[in-house]
Formats: sequence, structure tokens, C-alpha cells
Amino acid sequence: MNNYFRVKHFLASGLIISLFGCSGIKPQNNTNNQATVEPATEATTPISKDTLFALLVAEVAANRGQLDITLGNYLREAHKTQDPGVAERAYQISQYLGESRGALIASTIWANNDPDNSQAIQANAIELGKAGQLNAAAERMRELLEKNGGETKFDILAINAINLTQDDRDKLLATYDTIAKEYPNNLEIKFGQATLLHQSERHEEALPLTNQVIAKQPNYTRALILKGRLLSALKKDQQALDFLEKQIKKHPDNRRIRLLYARLLIQANQLTKAKQQFEYLVSQTPDDDTLLYSLSIISFESKLYDQAKRYFQKLLATNKRNDVAHYYLGAIAEQQNTPQAAIHHFEQIKPGQYLFDAFKRIALLLTKQGESAEARKRLKAARQAYPKFAPELYIIESEVLAQQKRYKDARKLLNQALKKHKSHTRLLYARAMISEKLNQIDKLEKDLRKIISVQPNHALALNALGYTLADRTNRYQEAKELITKAYQLTPNDPAVVDSMGWIEFKLGNLEDAIKFLRQAYQAFPDHEVAAHLGEVLWTSGKQEEALSIWNEALKEQPSSEIIKKTMRRLTGKP
Repeated sequence: MNNYFRVKHFLASGLIISLFGCSGIKPQNNTNNQATVEPATEATTPISKDTLFALLVAEVAANRGQLDITLGNYLREAHKTQDPGVAERAYQISQYLGESRGALIASTIWANNDPDNSQAIQANAIELGKAGQLNAAAERMRELLEKNGGETKFDILAINAINLTQDDRDKLLATYDTIAKEYPNNLEIKFGQATLLHQSERHEEALPLTNQVIAKQPNYTRALILKGRLLSALKKDQQALDFLEKQIKKHPDNRRIRLLYARLLIQANQLTKAKQQFEYLVSQTPDDDTLLYSLSIISFESKLYDQAKRYFQKLLATNKRNDVAHYYLGAIAEQQNTPQAAIHHFEQIKPGQYLFDAFKRIALLLTKQGESAEARKRLKAARQAYPKFAPELYIIESEVLAQQKRYKDARKLLNQALKKHKSHTRLLYARAMISEKLNQIDKLEKDLRKIISVQPNHALALNALGYTLADRTNRYQEAKELITKAYQLTPNDPAVVDSMGWIEFKLGNLEDAIKFLRQAYQAFPDHEVAAHLGEVLWTSGKQEEALSIWNEALKEQPSSEIIKKTMRRLTGKP
């Protein structure tokens, strides 16, 4: 049955009830041009002929598929008459059509005019919650509790508070606290308090409340999940994993608990266990593209390329997330040394998040195969197809030239690009990096200073200039000022932490240098960071550790010139 006939049937089947049944009414003629309604009690509710006519028009419109007229008439008459039966019907139609504003208006009229009706109050509470009026929704739910009937949704309401401002969340929490004093044994309210505290990052306060809920209701899924999240937020990662593993044994079919467990395993870098959990989840719901994507990524990160390839191909078969599937299938093909297959996958990617990295990978793959002219031809065509993104495409082409050590040609290309896109910061930065390769430190400084003059907090430019001054000049104090500012802006960037270590070394502060460089190397074990850390350790008299770090880095990148040059310079061996 198509949507039109479903709606038609839904509305038509309720015609008599909607006009007369909800209040137990029937039309009666009288001399005042009124139709009266006879409810089950002795009271009567007058309904004008105009209202009856408007509602009949609404039903006829529904049969003709003119649903906007149907809803509009019901809402207007509900507002005019304040009749709970008409308002209920308007609410039902709004719900069916997914009209949230209409549902809120109708449910409010319904609840206000039928205050003893738990169903009306619950409907209004739900709609107020959806509209973000959470304090009003909480008060409606309090009404339900006072009436000793009706299902409340204090837990759902609190979960929906995630998008509130902190001030509004604090007000809602105060409302929950007040209601909790009146109903201390209500688990939904207690869970709501814990949820709001968690959202406010008051995790220590939220955990005891969550434990109280679980103690009373051990199978309360939302509370079990909240406890896992709270333990993780409190950095009690192993406790969180142990708790969730225990819950999975109790509730093996609970998909939500297992999914949180799998995600926390990834967070703890326990990829093998995480993969097992995602495999189980995918086996239960094989068409869930989100789960399949997670499993594919874990397999890729674990360097299980054959498995990752199989999963990404399954993801591709769902016809969802096609771009990400092609991107990673291309990356796998690169790892497996099948460049044509890689290029084929990258070529399938459409405009979006992965497009420009795909262009870059294609260009570099072609260049490795000796087809740099074809790579540049494609990039030129891409600039014409996507003029808005021309600067990024110029940068990719400059990287193609740099890979061939054609630094002068790369600088010439970027000069041309900057004539068309004056003062473009990414182009200026790219040209500065090429200037460094050409040992043109003055030109590098000029471009980076230009970026900083426009964007004083451009951490990348600050760090690049500071590091270059530390490494290639003796302007150490100036370098430290630049690097320190970059560090204040991005204290967790390994490149900046490495620069901090390097400038401290240049200034003779060996202990501070080692501290920063160890931190950088732990976060990002790159060959250049290894070269720096090894040099500082060697200078500090820790030659064995320095050799160990260099050799470890050379296993990962045997062609590293910076490590080889550093070792030759310090050890005197080729």
C-alpha cells in the first residue's frame, strides 16, 4: 500500500471518531446555528457548524491527498475551540505526517484542556522534549507522577539535553533534583540526574547515582552503558572494559552494550579484541554499513590488508559510503604494490572529503611510474573542473615536482599560482617549504612572516619558522619565542613538541630537550624525531640508547638520510 493510500485509510477510518467520538459527541440542530456535542456525562460541548464544516473539509482533503489542508484545518479548529478531542486528532495527524511543530501545538492544547488524561500529558511532555523545552517537559512528567499513572520519560528527556547550553542544562538538573526529593525511588529520575551530570563532565558525581540505578535494576541497559562511559571518562579504562565484558556475558544479544565495548577497545588500542566484537556485530546485522565500516577500518589499521579489502568490498556492495570504500581499497592496493588497481579506485571517488587526497595519490603513483607529465596533465584538468579548489591542486602538483627533486620548477609553479591567488596562506606555506629545499631561508622567512602577519595564531607557520631559525641559523631566542607560541596553541602536536625539544637542545638545556623529544617520539615515532632524540641522547652521554633509537627508526625507514647523516656526524662511521 503506497503512502497516499495509507494516509487516506488512516484518516478516513477515524473520521467519525475524530469529529464526534473523542468527546462522545453527536451533532444536534438548534436555533442558535450551533451543533452541540453530547458526551458520556450530562455536560455538553457546543461545536459550531463552521467548525464541523472545517473538519469535514479536512477529511475530504485527506481523501484527495491534500494533507496540508487536513492538518491546517485541524490545528486551526483545535486552537479556536480548545476541544481536547479535536486537539488529540490534530496531534495524531501531526505525528503521522512528522510535523513536529503541529504535534507540539496540538498536544499542548490537548493536555491543557484534558488535564486528567495521562496520555495527553505524556504526549505533550514528549513533544516539549523534542522541541528542546526540557524544563517544561520535566514539569509535565511531574504531573504524570502526581497522578500516579502514565509512563514517564525522564531518562529520554535527560539524554536529549546533550545539545543544551550549560546554563540550560544546569536549570534542568535543578528541576530533576527537586523532583528527585519528592520521588527518591524513581529510577528514571535518578538516571536522568546521572546523565545530566555526565553531560556536564561531573563524572565523579554521576557514577554513584548510576550505581544506585543498576543495583535496583541490573538490566537497565541505558544505565549499564552510562556506567561504561563514566568509567572511561574517569580514565578507568580497564575497569570500564572489565565491567562491559561482564555485561556482554550477561546480555550477549545486547547490541548497544557490545558496540560501546568494541569502541572502548579501539580507544584502548586493543584492536584484535575490538575486531572480534565488530565481527560478531556484523554477523548479526550484515547490512549495517556503520558496523561494516568500523570493522573495515580496524582491519586496515591492524595491517590485515586482505581482510580489510574483503570488508571494504562488502561495504561497497551496500552502495553506501562508496567514497570511503574506494579510498581505502586504493590505499590497500598501494600497500600491496598494485598501482593500477589503486589508481582505479581513487578515480571512482566523487567530490567530497576524499577527492583531493585521491588526486594527490593518483598524481604521486603516476609519478613513481615515470608518468609525471600525465600526472600534471590530470591536475591541470582538475583545476579547470574545480576552479574553487585550484590552490590545493597547485600544491599537489608542486609536491609531484618536489618528489622528483625539481624544486625550482615547483617554486615557479607556486609563483604562478600566487599571482592568481594572492596571499593564499596554504600556497605561501607550500612555497616556503620549497624555499627551504632550495636553501633560500630568506624567502622562506618572508612567506612565513606574511602568513603570521595575517594570521598571528597560525601554529603551523609559527612552528615552521621557529624550527628553521633554530636549525639553520643561530637566532635561537627568536626561534624559541615562535616555537613557544606554537606550543601554547597546539601543545599536543608532535611536530611542535619536537621543535620545543630541538630549540632547548640548541640553547644547551639538555634535560628539557630530552623530555620534549621523548614525548614527541612516543606520540609520533618519526625518523626525523628519532634523529633529534638520538643526537641529544648521544650528546648527553647516553650513546647506547641513542644507537638503539636510531636503529629502531631505520628498521621502519631504511632510507632515512637525516638519521644516516646524524650517525655519520656523531659516530664517525659511514
